[in-house]
Amino acid sequence: MKKPNFKSILKKITIIDALIIICIIGAVVFAFMYTGGNEDKTESISFDSSSMNKFAEKYLSFYQDGQIVKTHIGGYNATSGEYQELYGTVVWVDDDYGANVQILIDVDGDQSGKPILARLYKDEKPADIYTEHITLETSGAKYKNVTEIEVAPKNISTLSELTREIGNETNYTVTTKIATDEKDSKTYQDLYNKMFLNGRKESVTSVSENIYDQIKIIMASPNEINMASNIFGTINGETGLITIRIYNSTPEDIKTIENNFNVLNIRKVT
Repeated sequence: MKKPNFKSILKKITIIDALIIICIIGAVVFAFMYTGGNEDKTESISFDSSSMNKFAEKYLSFYQDGQIVKTHIGGYNATSGEYQELYGTVVWVDDDYGANVQILIDVDGDQSGKPILARLYKDEKPADIYTEHITLETSGAKYKNVTEIEVAPKNISTLSELTREIGNETNYTVTTKIATDEKDSKTYQDLYNKMFLNGRKESVTSVSENIYDQIKIIMASPNEINMASNIFGTINGETGLITIRIYNSTPEDIKTIENNFNVLNIRKVT
């Protein structure tokens, strides 16, 4: 059998033929990449002091999708001053329009059950570790049966009214802002001290320093809201829109909220 003459074949290939071949190869490569992208949902983004103002925004994009967010952090221990690197799960994030970023982390392998708080040293606020660099990492894994319920604003006389009508067995957080009669700075300092010492999570606070007639609630658990309620006592408050996020939600959980709040929207996250 005569061997194929590749030189002769190449001479017969026109520019159009070559373009067709390139397009076919490109389509195959694109299809392969597209399929691979769907299967591999891993994403890792690094931040340092120069880019930390984007941290909360990126975290919230994962949070809105119900994703479990892991982290690798390097920084200086607030007690010993020694440099350390830790791995864990990000459980809460807050910032002030890109500044004063707070990151609460459940550290892998830590049996104490107490999360640590990471901040930048330049913010001059208490923390467990002062961040040099930190990553946000996702693998596509998500929390199960997450439902977000948006509730209409309401008048309240105590913060505990936000939790009183929701079942004790329900795993949820609340996010809202509340306009109130002004409380003094000592009350807010007492609140900050107790929240820091009881979990490092400043999830109930004033909307800004030196503004004491508006309360900000950021992904707060019922225990945190009730702790704050005990400190504030009676308030003459009006909330903004209220977001209730339920983990491992059941139809009964959702029905309870529908029966006790003016529900505007229900979003099944996962």
